Amino acid sequence: DVTPEFINCKFENHNMSSIARTSPFTSQRVNVRFQGSNIFQRNYGGGAGSFQDCVLHVEGQLVFANNTGSHGGALFLQSSQMILYPGSELMFLGNKANGIGGAIFVWENIMSEFIHEFNPNCFLAYSDHYLPPSKWKVSS
Repeated sequence: DVTPEFINCKFENHNMSSIARTSPFTSQRVNVRFQGSNIFQRNYGGGAGSFQDCVLHVEGQLVFANNTGSHGGALFLQSSQMILYPGSELMFLGNKANGIGGAIFVWENIMSEFIHEFNPNCFLAYSDHYLPPSKWKVSS
């Protein structure tokens, strides 16, 4: 398993609206790790990021600010999962969608995969899968 790591990166000012509404950051079947402080801001078209059949590991701060997308202004997650680690922070500010999901659009093939306690298949999970959301050591 090779997982690319992005440490203290900025993804900003990409206008992908003329290219089939793609995102400047797209991953299909490749897991990704964000460490430190990473920011996606002022991206247009398909939003900031599009992830299909993969896992996003967040260890640090991940910010989505003022992005515009067709479905999910900040994120489009299809059969994908975000795993938060202790001390991590997710921030969504001023994101817009022309279609569905102002900040996040989650497309799951199985309806039982939406948020509920102790569901390791949920689109948002904590590194300790058995810790209830009220005990997570993260900021959102």
